[in-house]
Amino acid sequence: PMFYITFDKDEEGTYKDKRTDFYTQLVRKGFFFTPFHHAYISYRHTQADLDLALAAINESLAFLKDRYH
Repeated sequence: PMFYITFDKDEEGTYKDKRTDFYTQLVRKGFFFTPFHHAYISYRHTQADLDLALAAINESLAFLKDRYH
């Protein structure tokens, strides 16, 4: 499976800041997903790996919610 996390464009251009902040938070949590390409899940990823990645994504989205709302 492949997934891609992006943000809706807005007139103010804050979507670029959100994108930068989101992917920076993921890197700080030990995950590198490129903001300009799909991410991949492979057979070698364990359920624990997926749970950690999902937690990092949720925490990064919560960071954006606090920062931009």
